[in-house]
Amino acid sequence: MPIQYKTVTSWPLQEMTAVSANSSQWMADRYARVEILLSTYNGEDYLPSLLDSILDQTYPCWKMTIRDDGSTDSSLDIIRRYQDQWPERFFIMALSGEHLGPTRSFSVLMEHSDADILAICDQDDVWHKEKLSIQVMAMECALRRWGTATPVLVHSDLRVCDTDMNEISRSMWKFQNIDPQRMKQIQCLLIHNFVSGCTMVVNRSLLKRVCPIPPEAVIYDWWVALIALITGHIITIETPLVNYRQHRQNAVGARNWKSYFANRSFKRLLGWYQVLKNTAPQAVALKGRLQSFGVNHEVVSGFCGMQAKGFLARKRLYRRLGVFKYGRVRQIISYLFM
Repeated sequence: MPIQYKTVTSWPLQEMTAVSANSSQWMADRYARVEILLSTYNGEDYLPSLLDSILDQTYPCWKMTIRDDGSTDSSLDIIRRYQDQWPERFFIMALSGEHLGPTRSFSVLMEHSDADILAICDQDDVWHKEKLSIQVMAMECALRRWGTATPVLVHSDLRVCDTDMNEISRSMWKFQNIDPQRMKQIQCLLIHNFVSGCTMVVNRSLLKRVCPIPPEAVIYDWWVALIALITGHIITIETPLVNYRQHRQNAVGARNWKSYFANRSFKRLLGWYQVLKNTAPQAVALKGRLQSFGVNHEVVSGFCGMQAKGFLARKRLYRRLGVFKYGRVRQIISYLFM
């Protein structure tokens, strides 16, 4: 029996604002425990802005667990100052120090969490003060609809800013010419991620399926999104809830498609080629994880066998499976590279 693909539910801010208007009654019933996870690495320039924006959240029931990934600057000192001032809010993970990279570092953080709801943040961003309130309400509504055993991921758009937080684009999705509603199919998500980790809120049911994140995962948020789309639901909030700071040190930058053809950016095409190549072992790991749940997914299995085929056979299978990147230019390049 074929797998029924789960849809990506889209919640515009108008609907969420209507919910927020009655938030005091909702919050009076109970607070869900939210744990915010942060992996830091040489982030001294921007950490205070992030941590201040977390402290400014309108949602009250949260704690933050931080793992330092071997920083050589004053990041750990900054974190300790915040921990000393707000010991009930900030916790430094004992397994800090060794440099693991963002995916393995966040995997360690997720594996050691016992919270009902998890939120991920990046060290150089700034949260809008209603972010947690809006996303937790979206999560609670989803769990009331589908049950707590259902894996759920909530994510949002981002506002793209420069180093000094001047606006570059109000919407990262428009800036990058992507549409999460049209990218909600596994045929797209296998080779084109549309979920930004720094906007993710996930429930415990999804966390159990995601961890441990395998070394084959291209990046942690892509892996989480793949598991969520196939086994549960993705809630998309169309309004930016995070100010994404664009600078040279970003692990993954916000770029529009035109940037690949400007400023000697053909080197980035080579990077794009490598990412596409890395989607094959990621899919193999995904297939194995799904089988551990008793799930056999036709498209994932077909994609796993693509790299073993010759050039023309790969193109035929690519078309038969319906694999695609969003956007005509991306689709042409991915078709040539796969």
